[in-house]
Amino acid sequence: MSGLVAVDTGGTFTDLVSFDPSTGSVSYTKSLTTHANPIEGILNCIDKVGARLDGPTLFKHGTTLVINTLLERNGPSVALVTTKGFRDVLEFGRGNRTALFDLFFKREPALVARQSRFELEERTGGDGVVLQAPDRAEVEALALTLREQKVAAVAVSFINSYLEPRNELIVAEWLRELLPDCFVTAGSELTREWYEYERTATAAANAYTGPKIGGYVSALDSTLRSRGFGGQLLLMGSGGGVLSGAHAASAPILLVESGPVGGCIGAGAYGEQLGFGNIIAFDMGGTTAKCALVTEGRFSVESLYHVGGYGRGTPIRAPVVDIVEVGTGGGSIAWLDEQARLHVGPKSAGSSPGPVCYGLGGEKPTVTDANLTLGRLNPAKFQGGEMGLDVGAASSAIKGQLATPLGYMGQGGVLQVAAGIVSIALVQMGEAIKRVTVQRGEDPREFILFAYGGGGPLHAADLARELAIPLVVIPPEAGNFSAIGMLLADIRRDESRTFVARLGREALGQV
Repeated sequence: MSGLVAVDTGGTFTDLVSFDPSTGSVSYTKSLTTHANPIEGILNCIDKVGARLDGPTLFKHGTTLVINTLLERNGPSVALVTTKGFRDVLEFGRGNRTALFDLFFKREPALVARQSRFELEERTGGDGVVLQAPDRAEVEALALTLREQKVAAVAVSFINSYLEPRNELIVAEWLRELLPDCFVTAGSELTREWYEYERTATAAANAYTGPKIGGYVSALDSTLRSRGFGGQLLLMGSGGGVLSGAHAASAPILLVESGPVGGCIGAGAYGEQLGFGNIIAFDMGGTTAKCALVTEGRFSVESLYHVGGYGRGTPIRAPVVDIVEVGTGGGSIAWLDEQARLHVGPKSAGSSPGPVCYGLGGEKPTVTDANLTLGRLNPAKFQGGEMGLDVGAASSAIKGQLATPLGYMGQGGVLQVAAGIVSIALVQMGEAIKRVTVQRGEDPREFILFAYGGGGPLHAADLARELAIPLVVIPPEAGNFSAIGMLLADIRRDESRTFVARLGREALGQV
């Protein structure tokens, strides 16, 4: 018996959807994400729904592990091997200044420290002709140094390798042979597009996430098979399709926006069936809110993505669905600055300890606590009644940490502050929608708002009123919708190459 299982591991909840084509039955469940070991959260979902692993032939999985590793900078020690004279490409970056009037502008530090960047005597010309081949003895000496430094991963990125990757691939193969316990990646295995800074940064980011993601994929596959799973493990890629486990483990940078993409696929499929051409796919989870445009069932895929924001962050040359994300979710913490101004996010309470109302040790009020205090959530039916919410604890946290310091007294003051928290969250989410519509020349009044995620439907009507969006669509089982979208995702592999030539018949033949 064949079937499908999709699991989306988010910042707060892990969602599972399973489909049995022989009966047409669909099962849904969710569990708190276990950040120390995300596989435990997946197994909790499997046990809760009673999904049979000996039946399914496809297990699709989306994870935030890659983006979290890059944002939190908790990866292993990494080395970069590059062409002599190009050791500091990661430091130089681009010469443009993205924040013209910010006197304190500073980019994020490079993923690979300067003392861990090494040069080799090799060279490929700008026409793609190999001018100097790498020397095996030099690479062997370098391998000894890397072993002494106990690096866990190595990125190899040579100048002009997008035209001719021969030198780069040879050195990568030698290093894999000399350092069998080290994760080695070559930039040309990831992208064949030009711009040396972006290519080198992509290779470095892939190396930085490789050991953790490779170990995670291997552990997940082994755990599933120990439970009788005999099918294929697929990972949700950022470009809108699923990848094999082996491909994802070797190129984890393709999973940088793994989780949110499933919702975009689902929104496009539902919109097509409902006859809606222009859709704003809006997903509000526990940690962030995401939105993207879907036009006639298609979503835009960009070839360049910046982790940590444009200008300050790390560029990734990989296909990523064009998603705008803000740090406003159900678990976003409400706080006061030194001038007693109220803010919401971007820091989140996550799943551990979570919002105050969860009763898991959370002490700081969140958007979920505000919604509960305002009566916008039913404390007895949260997560299907599996989790009871503590209204009193949520109200007390808002009162003690926000309302009283701001001078709002009594229960009426608590309600005013709770309403203020929700209002600020709505403004921030509305700005995200404007970034994918108004700032790109699109009129939000010509779109429908397709809202999903744990908090999307709760705030959709208010967002639609603010932006004059005429229609809101809430899908069934909205809290599991990204996992539903993963069930619908096809296997997909994107390849791109830069080709520069004088336009003519000869060039067309070469293309």
